[in-house]
Amino acid sequence: MSAESFTCPNCKRKLPFRYVLKIANNHEFKCPGCSTVLNPQSIKSWAWGAIIGFLSVVIPAQLYLMADDNIVVAMLVGLVFGSTSIALVALYVYRTTYLTKA
Repeated sequence: MSAESFTCPNCKRKLPFRYVLKIANNHEFKCPGCSTVLNPQSIKSWAWGAIIGFLSVVIPAQLYLMADDNIVVAMLVGLVFGSTSIALVALYVYRTTYLTKA
């Protein structure tokens, strides 16, 4: 039986998506089901996620500003693209992180 991503190895309970925010180097947290202390097996860096998020805000907003000189709409475009990219990076981390007992 293979391990499932973001699942407690002790009680086999799938952890909530909000626990993605707790993933960091040398960070332990407890399983909400059995209180086992967990560590991420392989930590994904949020640094490249921040770069993706930044570029997905700046590039679409700048492209919109070149087409139409409306800063408010350009900020909204950047907000939508940035929020979407951050959500996709968080989903990627959730689907590819495996947990071990500390």
